[in-house]
Amino acid sequence: LNSVHIAIHTCLEGILCDLNLKQEEFLTSARNDCFRIKKMITNLQDLDKLEDITQTSEMHEESIKEILAESARSMDIISSSKNVKIETELSLLFDKIYCNKDQLQLVFNNLLDNAIQHSEVGDSVSIRLQEKEKEISCLIHNRGSYIPAEYHARIFDKFFQIPHEESKRDGLGLYLAKKIIEQHGGKIGVRSSKRLGTTF
Repeated sequence: LNSVHIAIHTCLEGILCDLNLKQEEFLTSARNDCFRIKKMITNLQDLDKLEDITQTSEMHEESIKEILAESARSMDIISSSKNVKIETELSLLFDKIYCNKDQLQLVFNNLLDNAIQHSEVGDSVSIRLQEKEKEISCLIHNRGSYIPAEYHARIFDKFFQIPHEESKRDGLGLYLAKKIIEQHGGKIGVRSSKRLGTTF
């Protein structure tokens, strides 16, 4: 599946040949389907690991700035395909946290992917770190479609999908994010409005 995804992306970039509009639309749809299936498989695997009560989570001292920077880089292909710019503001006096790096990477990848997918072509997604009273907050913001207030609590439920949403997801990404953040002793929430966009 990964090879197919890369091959389709290579064709879309015009490296092998020029594409007409219908070919480009067809390949774009195929690439999006590949990514959606890959993400669903990954989420199901991660869900199985997290719900295995016998599995222990290894924690180490890590740089939250480096984890976020890696997540932003891993989104390059997805963001460039929509011409969405990822802006970062990661300056902190102290950025070391005790965490499971792979699990936090999963959280940030899910949140960034959602932000990019719900952004308009040419928009930007911002990642900002804030420090207050020995607590670190990470804010991921996009200006695209908003989440109606009645769904703000439910979007973190397993398999929940917002009714009538055009981009159907597997309903696992935010559930996994909440579970991981809470296992780390943190909290996750959302602010969303038509005027200001969405921030997790």
